[in-house]
Amino acid sequence: MAALLSATVVPAASAAPDGSGHGVPPDQLTVVTAPVASGLKQPVAMVAANDHSGRMLIAERARASTA
Repeated sequence: MAALLSATVVPAASAAPDGSGHGVPPDQLTVVTAPVASGLKQPVAMVAANDHSGRMLIAERARASTA
C-alpha cells in the first residue's frame, strides 16, 4: 500500500532580499505536506488538474494479468 503526499513550497518572502529576482534563499523556505490519497498499489505520477479546482490526478501502473 502506498500513500501520496502533496508538497507545497511556501517562500517566507515574496522577492529576493538582494533585489536580484533570483528567488528566495533555501533557508527561508518552508515545505508543507498533506496526504492526498492512500491505498494506491503502484502510483507512477501525480499532477494538478490545472482547472483551478484544487484536484490532483494520480496515475497508477496497471497490474499484469495472471492469465
